Amino acid sequence: MSLPERPEELLPSVRAALCKELLERHGLRRIQAAAILGVKPATVTHYLSKKRGSAWLNAIESSEEARKMISEVAESMARRYRLGVSIDASKEISDLTNKMYGALYGGAASTKGVLLSDETLESLRSRIRFEEAVARRVLEVMNRVKNQAIQQVLRQIAADSLRHAEILTLVSRGIEARDESFQSDMELVVELVKYESEAEERELVELVGEVDDPAVAALLISIDHDERKHVAMLEVLLRSRRRDEDAQESLTS
Repeated sequence: MSLPERPEELLPSVRAALCKELLERHGLRRIQAAAILGVKPATVTHYLSKKRGSAWLNAIESSEEARKMISEVAESMARRYRLGVSIDASKEISDLTNKMYGALYGGAASTKGVLLSDETLESLRSRIRFEEAVARRVLEVMNRVKNQAIQQVLRQIAADSLRHAEILTLVSRGIEARDESFQSDMELVVELVKYESEAEERELVELVGEVDDPAVAALLISIDHDERKHVAMLEVLLRSRRRDEDAQESLTS
C-alpha cells in the first residue's frame, strides 16, 4: 500500500473522508461540515470533487480499520454539533491521523470484541437517545439563564450527558478484547495515580461554606466529586493490572 512518508501528509485525506461521512451518513450540509472540520466551505467542495484530499483516500476507504476510525470520529463530531456543543476539531483530527497512519502502515486488524445481544443493543441505543435529549434540553435552558455560574453548572451537566452518550455508543459497537498494548498502556496509567490522588486530597468542600452563591458552591462540590471519580476509575484499572500480574506469577511459579 502506497502511503506518505509522514503522518501529516495524510491529513487532507483524513479530512476528506470525515467530510464525506458527515455529509452522506449524517446528512449535514456543506457549511456545517466546514464548521466542524475548521475549513472553508469551498474546501469542502474540493474534498467532494476530489480536487483536494484524494491522494490517499482510497487507502483509507480500503481499510476496514481506517473506515471504522472515520465512522466513530464523524459520529461523535455530528452528535456534538447537533447538540450545539462547541467543537475544536484540529487536535482530534490530528490524533486520528496519527492513529490511522500507524494502523495503515502496520496493517492493524480491527480489534475483535464480544458481540452484544439485540436486546442489550436496543437498551443501549435507548439510553443514548435519552442522554442526547437531556443534553439538548439542558443546553436550551442554559442559553436562557443569565447567571454565569448557573450557566457553567448546566454546561457541565450537558457535557456529562454528551460524554455518557459517546461512551455508550462505543460500548454498543462491541466490547473490545484486550490486545498486546494493554499492559504498556497500563504502565502509563500508573504514573497518573499519584497526581489524581493528590488532587483528591486537596478538597474544596471547606470553601463551600464561605461562598454565598449556591451555583458557585455546586461547582466547587462538582470538582471534588470529579477528583474522587477519577481516582476510582484509575483504581479499577489498577485492580485489573494486579489481577493480570497475579495470574502471570501463578503461571510461572
